[in-house]
Amino acid sequence: MSTDVAAGVSPALQHEIEQFLYAEAELLDDRRYAEWVDLFDDDAAYWSPVRRSVATADIALEFTEPGQTAFFDDDKSSLQWRVRRLATNAARPITTKVRRAPKRCPSTPPGIWKMA
Repeated sequence: MSTDVAAGVSPALQHEIEQFLYAEAELLDDRRYAEWVDLFDDDAAYWSPVRRSVATADIALEFTEPGQTAFFDDDKSSLQWRVRRLATNAARPITTKVRRAPKRCPSTPPGIWKMA
């Protein structure tokens, strides 16, 4: 954190903010997502821009703006929807490494193969 930002914040407020961030991280680490979403105000915006490679002369265009492409652009309602999907196993992890090897399964009829 730069000192010019912290200079306008009292040590007590800085400590309170730090404790909040530690508690938030603990909720996420423990996969207590419903409790984490409850931390958000009803009018919260949860958004992450896309970073682009640009020439130094175009550095102002490095990050997308609201309304443009984003990694995610959620409000509290959509975060709650995501959490419900996680709780019901409706969300599936993305498989990045797939190994295909045909393997004969003894319980299947001849000519039927299972992928392992």
